[in-house]
Amino acid sequence: MIQVFYDSSFMKHKYQLLMLTKDTAQNEDYVLWADLYFDVFRAANGQWIGAYMPKYRTTSATPKKLQPRKMRFSKDAFYNTGGMTREEIDIAYPEAYYRIKKDKAFPLMGINIDEIFQHLKDGLLGRAGMYDRPSLEAVEDVNLENVQMERVEVQNPDSVKQANEDAYSAIKDALLEDPFNEATIWLLVGNCRARDDYSRCDEFFDNLIPNYPDSAKAYLLEAKFRHLNISLEDSSRISLLQSAVKVD
Repeated sequence: MIQVFYDSSFMKHKYQLLMLTKDTAQNEDYVLWADLYFDVFRAANGQWIGAYMPKYRTTSATPKKLQPRKMRFSKDAFYNTGGMTREEIDIAYPEAYYRIKKDKAFPLMGINIDEIFQHLKDGLLGRAGMYDRPSLEAVEDVNLENVQMERVEVQNPDSVKQANEDAYSAIKDALLEDPFNEATIWLLVGNCRARDDYSRCDEFFDNLIPNYPDSAKAYLLEAKFRHLNISLEDSSRISLLQSAVKVD
């Protein structure tokens, strides 16, 4: 598997549950979407179960959030936390869901694979039209001469503005819980771009390093996302990367 470039958490774990999509009518290749992967461990009874992941909290395309519950994991179920700061561990492996011992985070809460799939089916995959699609045979039976074209209504600018505001509210809440989640930061940047106003992005990055001065990742994220367009004359990213090396 190739690591998704905007999500550094992908493939850090040994076992992944992957959900691939394919348009069988077009005989296309299988595709792995962003966020359609989940870390899994063996349960004590030998079944595969999903461990709690921060993105369970940040998925805004699903009607309900997944609710992890207490499960018995095998003794070999743990994440390696070596090299992480205490702040990073608290964010990635919160106390309610993990037991931290030495350089390991042992999951206490989990989710059944069937629940994960239904969650995506009702949300992200359902909204993308992956289910309940009309068959191609039904389209071929339509008499095109008798079809009246529907008039395309102009989108209300106020509704677009409100949608962007609602999206920002969800993104802001997610970043308060997990400020190091790269997928969510990309959503923030996209939201600022859609609104043509980067003040909220500036607000987030202005507070990232002051809030986590001992975390090298805070410097790395600001270098990556705040300085996307780099030229030979631009040394702003280099300065942040040098600071990250000093902190590490």
